[in-house]
Amino acid sequence: MDKVLIQLHETDRTPIGGFVARTGYAVERALPAGFSRRLARKMGIEGRWYLAPGLGSLSEVVTRIKNKGMACALIDHPQYVQMGSAAPTALLFEDSAVSLVRTMLTNWPVGRPVHAFSTTGLPGFAFGDMPLLPPALARLVMENASADGWAEQRHRSLLTIYGALYFLGRESEPALPAIEGLTEKAGLIVTTPATLSSLDLVMEREGWKPPIETLERLAVRNQWIAEDLERRGEWKGAAAPGWVVFYIREGVVASGKVDLVLNVLRREGFMLPPTPALTRETVRELGKEVRGGNWGRGPFPVSGGEPAQVVVAYDRAPIAPTQALLDQYPLLDNGRIQIAKQAVRDALHARLPKAKRYNGLHSTDNSVQAWRAIRSMYPRQEAALRRLERQANDA
Repeated sequence: MDKVLIQLHETDRTPIGGFVARTGYAVERALPAGFSRRLARKMGIEGRWYLAPGLGSLSEVVTRIKNKGMACALIDHPQYVQMGSAAPTALLFEDSAVSLVRTMLTNWPVGRPVHAFSTTGLPGFAFGDMPLLPPALARLVMENASADGWAEQRHRSLLTIYGALYFLGRESEPALPAIEGLTEKAGLIVTTPATLSSLDLVMEREGWKPPIETLERLAVRNQWIAEDLERRGEWKGAAAPGWVVFYIREGVVASGKVDLVLNVLRREGFMLPPTPALTRETVRELGKEVRGGNWGRGPFPVSGGEPAQVVVAYDRAPIAPTQALLDQYPLLDNGRIQIAKQAVRDALHARLPKAKRYNGLHSTDNSVQAWRAIRSMYPRQEAALRRLERQANDA
């Protein structure tokens, strides 16, 4: 049945297919929202969106969102750098509009196909397993959109370059001459002829280059980014596994469960060397850099909030990640990190109703990320931490 339904989405526009789609839409609207989303996920159609019956265009969706005082924008989907044909239109909207957006879209092919993305990449509105754009950029685009919802022209040009570099990499090289023309029209200065590297400098100068954590996630599918990170010693494998930085989020602090988290981490085998306390301002700035600045709720009912406390940890007996873990977390270099994080979540959720559960702990995925964070936060502590590592390994 699942295969039949997916085929209807992709190819079938026959009368029978149309009947099944309309019936599916009616059933979807009759079901409770949570059950309907689980059904779509089970069938493999979550994230495939179509305008609901009665809506003729995305402009109507934009109008309804804006009438509720919420932000959104229409953009050219940056994944599609196509010369000679227009990129499909995508809807970008703030997370708080997700319930409203769901009333106007459906997983069933009863209307026009729609690409839709929330600021932090909520389930069903993400680009793979991440937001389409770093949240700060998404907000910038939405805040400066025109009255009809379209992103301003300069931002549309930057989005095209963003997609060419960070989504497609070398696959976009045939389109670089046309992209060079876009940069000129937008008043962006780029050395000619345009190359991936010269356009990357433009993005950095304009404040549009993704944070390094976002680049790492994109590099899993973009060899050009991966090679650049590897040259800079910023790619997985450039440091021996064992180090990790944990970020305890605001929800844990507010509930008074910091000690619970620390005890679970120790129980799971991590040494927690003392480090100087960070100022609130420093932690706030970290929130903009770490996790791509994305501290949304993700797959949980409630957001755990921004980082509130930082914990440096060392595992002297790291575990090679299983293939199943690597399939889910390709940047992971120590399986114990995920084991510990799951143990922390289980402990935090032990007496919480499902509707109040949240992700209270974020972490680096590997030692390269951990040392980058340590050098940024504690530039004078590296020697002491290296000494602890040697002592632990000699014990």
